[in-house]
Amino acid sequence: MAVTSLHRMYTRCRRLRCAADVKQQQQHQQQHHHQQEALVSVNIAVNSEVSSQTVALRHDDSRAIDELLQAYRTSLETQNAAVELDGRAASLSDLINIAELSMRRVIAMTKQIGAFRSLPQTDQIQLLKSGSIELLILRSVITFDADKQHFLDPVDDEERQAMKLEQLRLAEDGTGMFDEQMKFVRSLTVELRADETTLVLLLVLSLFSPDRDNLTNRDYVGAEQERYCLLLKRYLESRYARPLARFMFPRLVMKLTEIRSLNEEHTHVLLKLNPDGIQPLMKEVLDLRR
Repeated sequence: MAVTSLHRMYTRCRRLRCAADVKQQQQHQQQHHHQQEALVSVNIAVNSEVSSQTVALRHDDSRAIDELLQAYRTSLETQNAAVELDGRAASLSDLINIAELSMRRVIAMTKQIGAFRSLPQTDQIQLLKSGSIELLILRSVITFDADKQHFLDPVDDEERQAMKLEQLRLAEDGTGMFDEQMKFVRSLTVELRADETTLVLLLVLSLFSPDRDNLTNRDYVGAEQERYCLLLKRYLESRYARPLARFMFPRLVMKLTEIRSLNEEHTHVLLKLNPDGIQPLMKEVLDLRR
């Protein structure tokens, strides 16, 4: 499934002249992987000052990005409608319940995206439920503070709601999910240093996945993912010098494949979980049934 999804993504990007960059950078990546890992952090750190080699965003691209960022930031106003949790987690069930607020904010964000609202409700629900784990993981990347080593939205109380890495490690109780998820989080936040806009675009790319089951408007969803794929490419070219943008783009697209593997691992663990005590929303979106 993950490989098929990536091929489809690349096929759509190829029509938008993205695939040449992808193929070239994949080959370069395989030949010089370790050297590039060292160089990319340095380049990203200083490249924000390089403007002569960047390409200004078109007006409609800026407007599309503004819509997504506004949707994300407005979604932070959403609060728990059920039990107020204090960020402490003693078990995997606690982690899932704590994640309810993040899920509510994901849903609130999608309701403000015009392309998503244009879909029939059945497709909206299917995209959210089928992609719920991936969306939550990507959203966790946005909330990760590498300096403080915790996850927290900027509007929330740090003392009560920050999820520290040690709490997360203890609560997942040897399932192996913690190490794999943190490897994914750090690959984006530390190695690639992806900014908020890049991460929000990745989240939206994951949302508009046309290979989800039981979609009635699959072509429309695919076309929107294609549009956001090109938007990500143009955004990177507007922020970084073109060689670095071309390096980053395929690596970011590959993250959508990596997260599919994480999704499968999380799903296997959740299938063994007793749903008793899980908040109704999370039980519904994660399809937790006995």
